[in-house]
Amino acid sequence: MNIPALPPKMMHMKRDKRGFPIPFVQFIVPETGEPDFRVVDQSKAAKAIAQRLCAICGKKMGAHVFFIGGPKCVENGYFIDGPVHLECGQFALRTCPHLARSKGRYSQASKPDTAEQLIVDLDVVDPNKVTTFALMKSTRYHTETMDGYPVIKAKMPWKAVQWWCDGKPLRKDEPAVTDMD
Repeated sequence: MNIPALPPKMMHMKRDKRGFPIPFVQFIVPETGEPDFRVVDQSKAAKAIAQRLCAICGKKMGAHVFFIGGPKCVENGYFIDGPVHLECGQFALRTCPHLARSKGRYSQASKPDTAEQLIVDLDVVDPNKVTTFALMKSTRYHTETMDGYPVIKAKMPWKAVQWWCDGKPLRKDEPAVTDMD
C-alpha cells in the first residue's frame, strides 16, 4: 500500500516498519518496541479522553470532535475508541487497513502484560467487522461504565455524519463533513 502524505497535525507521529503512523493511544509491545494495532494502551486512552486529546495524533482538539464507528455507533453514540480531529479521522478512514477495507475480520490479540486490553462484548458496538464506517461530528462527550467496561458517549444529535467504505466517502453527492473550529 502506498501511504499518502500525512496531514499537518500528524507530521510529528512515529511510523511502523510499513510506514503507517502509530496512533497516540496505541499499545507498544515492550519486548519489540513495535505497535500492536489490535490493542489500545488504556492509560494513554484515559489521558486523551480526560485532556480532550485526539486519539490519533495526541494533540488538543477544538470545539468539534469526530468519532469513527459502525452503524450501531451512529445510532447510539457509544464508542470504545476516543474522538479524533477531522483530518486525522479522514486519514485513518483512507489508510488504516482495518477501516479502509470492507472485507475482513477482527483478529484476537493476546492480552499484553503491561496494558489492559479490552475485549468488549456490549450490545452498543458491532461484534463483527462492519462493511461501512461513519465519521461523526459532535461537540462534547463523557465517559460511562457499561457492564464494567469504560465507554465514551458522544453528545447527540450528530452535527454531521459521513459514511465511508473501502477508503472512500460512500457517496460523491454527500456533503463533506467540515471542521468549524
